[in-house]
Amino acid sequence: MLNTDRVFDRITLGAMILALGLLVDDAIIAIEMMVVKMEEGVDRIRAASLCLEPYRGADAIPEPW
Repeated sequence: MLNTDRVFDRITLGAMILALGLLVDDAIIAIEMMVVKMEEGVDRIRAASLCLEPYRGADAIPEPW
């Protein structure tokens, strides 16, 4: 960071660590939900789309079905 003249203070680094932790936590929850859907008999493509639906923005991705 010294080579590029960028200085991150402790608060910024702490916020980045918290944001990364939340991102990883959401990914783990989505994967666990996908595994549950697949155990219920849903195919993997449909299970992936079902578990990611809460993270979709309004009209960001049109539903193909």
